[in-house]
Amino acid sequence: MIESTIRILSSSIESNWFSFHQIYDSILSEKAKRLYIQCFYQKSINERLKIERYSFNLLLKNLKIDETNFESSLQELIDVGLAKKKIELVGKSKREILVSLKGISTLQEELKDKNLKSRLKRSISKEKYSELEMIIGESDFYSEFNYPEEIKEEEALDKKTYFNFYNGVFRRLGCEFTISDEVSLIISSVKDKFSMDELHDLAYRSVQESKGKYFVSKNNLQFLIDQKLNSNKNEKFCVGDYDDFWRGLLERSKIKTKETFSSLFSKYECEVLYKKLLNKQDIPDSIHKCIRDCIQNKNLSFPIVNASISYIKTLLGKIPAKYLSKFSDTLFGNGYTDYESFINHIRDLLIHESKNKDRLNINRGREVKKNDFVFRL
Repeated sequence: MIESTIRILSSSIESNWFSFHQIYDSILSEKAKRLYIQCFYQKSINERLKIERYSFNLLLKNLKIDETNFESSLQELIDVGLAKKKIELVGKSKREILVSLKGISTLQEELKDKNLKSRLKRSISKEKYSELEMIIGESDFYSEFNYPEEIKEEEALDKKTYFNFYNGVFRRLGCEFTISDEVSLIISSVKDKFSMDELHDLAYRSVQESKGKYFVSKNNLQFLIDQKLNSNKNEKFCVGDYDDFWRGLLERSKIKTKETFSSLFSKYECEVLYKKLLNKQDIPDSIHKCIRDCIQNKNLSFPIVNASISYIKTLLGKIPAKYLSKFSDTLFGNGYTDYESFINHIRDLLIHESKNKDRLNINRGREVKKNDFVFRL
């Protein structure tokens, strides 16, 4: 049986992992990407341990693949120019596999390869095209993809700010996400009013998921920025206004309902409203997580989450995290995520509530109004 060792070579590997994921996530298979990353770090480990050769079988064991999968994955890397392979026989019982890795440079440098650029074009979405447009900022790249120039270059984020912003949100989120032109313009317009850490946090809290992919929601981000910019206003807060909104919902006109809804539930961030409604200084971690889940995974807007929090408080006198989670599950599962469907759903709940427990004293309120009308007559 021939004993096999692997030797990983490279003149100077200094891979840019941002570029690697932006370009090769959509081109390479998961096994090929894993092979490149594993070989990259194995070379670094070997250099520190002053090991020139490494057991090929041990590498396969660590990767949890067989030799056939290794060969097919390596061929993917060779096809895109990330690796080269050579086999040398050492005597009759040994062979050495030499793998030469190419380091990943900046996006600008990598995409000078027209073949790679063409392959990438066929592999990524239009939204991703838009991001790469902004990052690359090269006219030949624009003409290659024939993109519409939706924003002026001077309005967009400069490259350094873009990378700083993206990496900061990536560290919080832990996975890839997209940034639209509109979001870039918003960040560009307020970058002098907030620190970069604050922008990272606002964007992270604005992330939503759709079909397994994450993106920074323009509406969510603008909402949070508006709250931050207006947070110093000394507006009087009255819990009764929120309770009255729900208790009088069945009697109020649609136009008045929409106006009041906007004025009540677009003023504060969800956590701030929670504390104000319950007159508390702190917020439980369970509520933090629940609000995050509502925004990111259930795609509920901040006003809808605020309204849900307020409704539960009026109904129960408290805001249990489990109740909020189940309530939001119902909204998401039935598609009650926009204003009209949400309000209609709450109206149905109130009608049912008034005929049963009537915990909001809806019937009592109606009786008071009726008696007041009779008295005035």
